Amino acid sequence: MKLHLEIGNTQAEVTLDGSKFLWNDEPHDAIIEEPEPGLYVVLLEGRVFRCELLVRGEGRYEIDVNGQRFDAHVQDLKRLGRGKASASGADGRVELIAPMPGKVVRILREVGDEVQSGEGVLVVEAMKMQNEMQSPRSGKLAEIRVQVGQTVNAGDVLAVID
Repeated sequence: MKLHLEIGNTQAEVTLDGSKFLWNDEPHDAIIEEPEPGLYVVLLEGRVFRCELLVRGEGRYEIDVNGQRFDAHVQDLKRLGRGKASASGADGRVELIAPMPGKVVRILREVGDEVQSGEGVLVVEAMKMQNEMQSPRSGKLAEIRVQVGQTVNAGDVLAVID
């Protein structure tokens, strides 16, 4: 997974692939475990970090690292183009993507429903917080690819809007 991170005034390209961790193409020894959705334990070059992600919406997060909080903007570079099309309201299909691992607790709309930009489609619970996944643009709900009780991973397609 390749991400673009903005934390305060710092920007970086981060690559996570198994035990491989690159920060701006510089390799680091790291082990990343996720004992529960949204909670990560990171062993980075001999130091342990407890990282908790709080979703704030549209790629925005609050990250708690060992008790210190940071605001962050995260973009998945593989989905960057798709996300920009969604934000601009472009015509065509748009996928509603899970920003982090969690569990689907409610589905608010049905296939065939007309949805407005920003309108809730379903709710995913992560780290004991319920996050309403909203339509990135107005259109018709073409597909719902999950069901209540289903566990989802970051990057999973939850629904499709035409």
